[in-house]
Amino acid sequence: MLEIERLAVSYGEVAALRDVSLTINKAEIVTLIGGNGAGKTTTLKTVSGLLAPTAGGIRFEGHSIVGLSPDRIVARGIALVPEGRHVFPQLSVENNLIVGSYLVRDPAVVRDTLDQVYAMFPQLKERRRQLGETLSGGEQQMLALGRAIMSRPRLMLLDEPSLGKSNPCLSAFGRDDPARRAKRACRPCAVRTRLCHRKRPRRPVGRLCQFET
Repeated sequence: MLEIERLAVSYGEVAALRDVSLTINKAEIVTLIGGNGAGKTTTLKTVSGLLAPTAGGIRFEGHSIVGLSPDRIVARGIALVPEGRHVFPQLSVENNLIVGSYLVRDPAVVRDTLDQVYAMFPQLKERRRQLGETLSGGEQQMLALGRAIMSRPRLMLLDEPSLGKSNPCLSAFGRDDPARRAKRACRPCAVRTRLCHRKRPRRPVGRLCQFET
């Protein structure tokens, strides 16, 4: 579904990624692990079109997406949930979610997807008229995930979705994982990052790809 081949990315003269290759299959969860500065977030931003590679290729469903703008990549079926959430603080919870569906043309599909998000995250439905800035950090993480789901993606990129020990995004579903929950909701495959100082996390999910600094 997603093929990254010999990817290189730089910030000015500083190389952030060198010769990264990765293949992700349909209906698969892949976790990128590594320490700070290993290139996990850079990889997701490059796939999303927020950064331009200096070398290498990225193909999604058989087509190159290198050089496409971020909105065109979303239209192709890729959604990014960024680290730090980045919700719109002065928009209501519901309007934050609706912003995520701006490329979906059918109002009935938007409404159906919104109902799915509210079923997944009941707290968001309860707070749908509140401003985004009034939510807790964990609730904002739910909102960022829900906003991505509103675009009806086939591939979701989740950057540190479970950051924070008190994240309600995890506790709301017991021991479930937000990447798995999103996968069941929309049937995409999912790529997520995890900060990890060990060789392997204690409870691996799906396939692991370790990034070295």
